[in-house]
Amino acid sequence: IIKASEVGIRVIFPLSFFFGFITLFLVTQNIVKRLNELMITIKKTGEGYFSPLPFPSGKDEISTLIRTYNNMAEALKEREMQLIKKEEELIQHRKLAAIGILASGVAHELNNPLNNIHLSAQILERETEPDSKLMVKETIEDILSQSLRVKKIVGDLLEFARERKPEMARINLPDLIKNVYSQVEKISSSEDIRFSVISSGEVYISVDPEQMERVLLNLFTNAVDAMSGKGDLIVRVSPDEDVVKIEVSDTGPGIPEDTVNKIFDPFFTTKDRGTGLGLSIVYNIIKNHYGRVEVKSSCGQGTTFTIYLPREI
Repeated sequence: IIKASEVGIRVIFPLSFFFGFITLFLVTQNIVKRLNELMITIKKTGEGYFSPLPFPSGKDEISTLIRTYNNMAEALKEREMQLIKKEEELIQHRKLAAIGILASGVAHELNNPLNNIHLSAQILERETEPDSKLMVKETIEDILSQSLRVKKIVGDLLEFARERKPEMARINLPDLIKNVYSQVEKISSSEDIRFSVISSGEVYISVDPEQMERVLLNLFTNAVDAMSGKGDLIVRVSPDEDVVKIEVSDTGPGIPEDTVNKIFDPFFTTKDRGTGLGLSIVYNIIKNHYGRVEVKSSCGQGTTFTIYLPREI
């Protein structure tokens, strides 16, 4: 009997040890697996991804740890959303503050053309005799030119201040380009500018017509001003299946190398007049159309702005 008991112990003890080891191994593997999942998720949280782990059903320490982590991840995600909202509000407040600073400059910019409009109107009122037809015509043209200049300044300010999403419409791009340049001719001294549009024909694209008009108006007036009213302004339209490339080139003096990287900054200008908002508006409008704008310039060799726009959004 004693020998049988000894044999039983010798058999049962190794088996118990073996099954105990297997059980311990499986439990350990489960713990390690869950801890690894938790570690990977925590690492992702540090990178800004707040993904919760599957909700545990157990009541052990690791399950409690996972529940605690999930609550923390949810709180962090909510906090991040609040921070993003606050950041957007801060950007808007900075814009409004910048507009307040800009107000005095805008008032000065508006004052000169408004005075010209007033004086031109007074001349028009006085010169009503039959032999003054030519002067009347020239005065009316001056009124139109100065009023359009005011309209552009105010339009730039409004476009910068508001955050308006593009309202898409399908347009023929070469037609819009020609129409915008006809406006530039009324605003600027462009009699000696040789303007040309190079395009294979009609090019239809989905854009916000009003915003794209403002983009072209700013680029064209900048080019005319840079050339002091004398030179070549060439617009090339190159479409492919998905993207339209628009190149606006002038033969002006070019942009200094230390200035090129600043030209899209709000309020930056090298001119003695203007708000410094034009190219910043160009950049933002193109970005909102899911496109991009690039500039290439060398002193004495002119400047080329290249716009890439998707044909459909």
